[in-house]
Amino acid sequence: MTRLFDITTTQDALELDRQGQGKVVFTVTNVTRQPQRCGLRPRGLDAGKAAWLRLVGEAERDFVPGMVHQVEVGIAVPPGTPLEKFRLRLDAYSVANPDDDFTEGPLVQVLPPSVAPVAPGGGGRMPWWVWLAIALVVLAVGGLVAYLVNRKAPPVDSPVAPASAPASTPTPPPPPPPPPLVEFDNPRIDVGGRQVGLDVCREWGANCGQAAANAFCQQQGHSAAHSFKVTQDAPPTAIISTKQICDAPGCDRINWIQCGPRLTRPIHLSAETLMQLEGMRRRGKHISLPE
Repeated sequence: MTRLFDITTTQDALELDRQGQGKVVFTVTNVTRQPQRCGLRPRGLDAGKAAWLRLVGEAERDFVPGMVHQVEVGIAVPPGTPLEKFRLRLDAYSVANPDDDFTEGPLVQVLPPSVAPVAPGGGGRMPWWVWLAIALVVLAVGGLVAYLVNRKAPPVDSPVAPASAPASTPTPPPPPPPPPLVEFDNPRIDVGGRQVGLDVCREWGANCGQAAANAFCQQQGHSAAHSFKVTQDAPPTAIISTKQICDAPGCDRINWIQCGPRLTRPIHLSAETLMQLEGMRRRGKHISLPE
């Protein structure tokens, strides 16, 4: 068995809500130096629980070397089903060789909602020690009230006019936090009902790289692309401005974008992305590389 992926989660256990629903988020990383087509599969490790699990998003995803995906597994217990503890995990496998190249994720305990304990014997009566604790609290409060009522008031000094304090300058409210950044794995363009990968150029062979990434983010309601990654020779792709399809071997695509508010600093791309863009520029595409 070859280990192609690393799977982690910050949740060792999850408590369902009263409707029997919840979610667990896993982090899946390509630990190889090769692009991988990864299949994702949630596993219920107790009988009859697999049907309660649902993978949010695509079950097969493309990973470039070192790429990280956040994978969410939703849990929904059918109405009327008794809620009970069970275990789940997320498995990742190579689509090209699923029998030998796979990774099993960490176990997560799924717990039913917490229920307040009932006193032995039923009947709804509280144990004697609860009444004792209440009585002690009442006595303590009563003693404190009696002390405050009966103590002598301290002598009152002649009032002294306080010195006028300088007018305080109102503190301005803190600026609102910036909106969160949103990531898009394998962004696509709708071309006549067909979902096609985003071409690296905004127009055919021109305004490639940042311009195409910005145009996609703006279509999604954001101001600009904060970062992006590309893959060379990955047809078919679609030009975002004209929706032309590029089917040739030299068609390059943007495989990941991070969108957010308007940039106040220069964009920083990974060394791998810069090398890919430089290769596209040498092949004749008009690309502006960040300084």
